[in-house]
Amino acid sequence: MQLGEHARLYWGGEVLTHGAGRLLLGAHSHIAPHFYCLIGGNRLQIGERVAIGPRCLLFCHSNAIPADVTATAFVDCHTDADIRIGNNVFIGAGVIVLPGAEIGDNVVVAAGSVVKGALAPGWLYAGQPARKVKALC
Repeated sequence: MQLGEHARLYWGGEVLTHGAGRLLLGAHSHIAPHFYCLIGGNRLQIGERVAIGPRCLLFCHSNAIPADVTATAFVDCHTDADIRIGNNVFIGAGVIVLPGAEIGDNVVVAAGSVVKGALAPGWLYAGQPARKVKALC
């Protein structure tokens, strides 16, 4: 785990890693109380001046749907990918960020949204899955 200057992880949260798994939290960034980061052996990189609201869930490691549901048990199938969050980002309360998500700079993600894939810089996103709502710049 690497915390930048004035970075904060608030109480009631969990960061779960193993092996080469890493959390990188940039300067002047914070994750509010009751967060859950399932990183596994992956990398969760959070930029500078990022505010992540309470009860957010960030998954670099998760169960997945097997290619053949009759031959592989769901509990034995996983997906793993890094998550990257840019600079000057606000993530509202209760947001879920899925494996492989990339959130660009100057982005707002509305409370309760589900983030998958890439979110372009300079937009407000909302919904499940999160979609562009309004340009910020």
